[in-house]
Amino acid sequence: MVTRPTATVTITIDAHSDLVAEAAALRAEEKRLALAAARTGDDIDPRADEVQARLAELEQHIAEGQIHVRVRTLGHGQYRNLLKNHPPKPDDEIDAKFGYDVDTFGAALIRAVTVNAVDHAGGLVDLDLDALLDDDEGVSPFDFEQWFRTALALQTQGGNRVPLLRAS
Repeated sequence: MVTRPTATVTITIDAHSDLVAEAAALRAEEKRLALAAARTGDDIDPRADEVQARLAELEQHIAEGQIHVRVRTLGHGQYRNLLKNHPPKPDDEIDAKFGYDVDTFGAALIRAVTVNAVDHAGGLVDLDLDALLDDDEGVSPFDFEQWFRTALALQTQGGNRVPLLRAS
């Protein structure tokens, strides 16, 4: 039996956007304090320890809102069938360029290659792919794109490139 390559993608399921913004501000403050100390030759500002402690706390909370999804490549025939089921739309230049229906192939590939997911503590997560891939309520466009690109790159590595399909 062949062991197919796998990869892991981190997906945010609870954005904590307020915490993300605060963490970004603290990272900027941390850099500012380090640069100020480097310029003056002084010791690092004592506030740097406070900033680092708060940043570590925020990063823990942010990580709690993420899952780590494992994807595994499909066999050559399975991948080819997936492409056949999502052919380029006739007269669509973008679809023709990529060789598949860009509106449907991404979610289909993600569904086909996703194996499982774990939370920040390593516990298995019950995946509801319909909910995660929902256009309105699912993962962010950034996370979808990252998930799709990881799956596609993993699928096409090592020469497992199926010839592009043509619109009928």
